[in-house]
Amino acid sequence: KDDHVVGFGRLRSYNGFSEVATLGVVEAERHRGLGSELVQCLLDKKQQDIYLTCVIPGFFSRLGFASVKEFPCELTAKYNFCRSFGYAEDEVHVMKYIP
Repeated sequence: KDDHVVGFGRLRSYNGFSEVATLGVVEAERHRGLGSELVQCLLDKKQQDIYLTCVIPGFFSRLGFASVKEFPCELTAKYNFCRSFGYAEDEVHVMKYIP
């Protein structure tokens, strides 16, 4: 917007699945649908299962993601990293896109 980055997203590819690995919107631009639009752009590139790790499951569940208990082992480190910020076990979610 006006030559400034107001949002970003990244889809990281692994062998057999992808991960929404980075997603953010600057505070002044939040609650305008930009985050949802970014996720949809990433989902449009879907060629395999897509997972993410987050602490805001309500946002992602609106976009077709569901919390899962079983997930690729490559995401265990990301889950543990999120927990290292003091989040309780039930506050960190690994989610899978289920269209």
